Amino acid sequence: DALPILMPLPNNFTVGDGLNTAGFTYVAPQFERQRDYTFKIDHVLTSHQTVFARVYLGEQDTNCDQVNGGQPAYPGGPCMVNTTRSPRNLAFNWRWNPTARTTNELVLGQQHYVYNFVTPTADSSIPDITWSSQVTLPVPTGIGNLRTITTYQAVDNFSYVYGSHNFKMGTNLRLVRHQDERGSVGGWNEIGRASCRERV
Repeated sequence: DALPILMPLPNNFTVGDGLNTAGFTYVAPQFERQRDYTFKIDHVLTSHQTVFARVYLGEQDTNCDQVNGGQPAYPGGPCMVNTTRSPRNLAFNWRWNPTARTTNELVLGQQHYVYNFVTPTADSSIPDITWSSQVTLPVPTGIGNLRTITTYQAVDNFSYVYGSHNFKMGTNLRLVRHQDERGSVGGWNEIGRASCRERV
């Protein structure tokens, strides 16, 4: 069984009726930690061709995320929501000048971004729904919000210079995949529960 969250005694008696009810005054801190790493390599293949490759890695963790309702409900209580972010970015570029008038540039990239809104105090022990000994419907028990966004991109740009004119054309292809796994909002469990009775 999950341990109960104990409510501390009030410390603000300027609210309430002065006898039976009172309030809390406290600071609910938010803790932030962020790390970013970027690696890039540039290389000149020939006098007409250059390439570069870039890798970006990041981590950003926010405990007691105030924006998403993650502050403790009471002084000294646990965080309601901890948010983690894990961006990843890869890029490759090839620039080619086949002639003095023409330039072609190819860019290939991939971005992977994970938002995870973790609810530490949520109870994930949700039982399956059972109508009889032969029929059981599983219920998702994931707590928190997990969003994963992956983007693949291919860009090709071509330019041609003719006298005082510069003609440009290109294409931009992008494939995005967005996955959501949601079970709570602002520290509140939003997973559905059902109670069924079987008539005999």
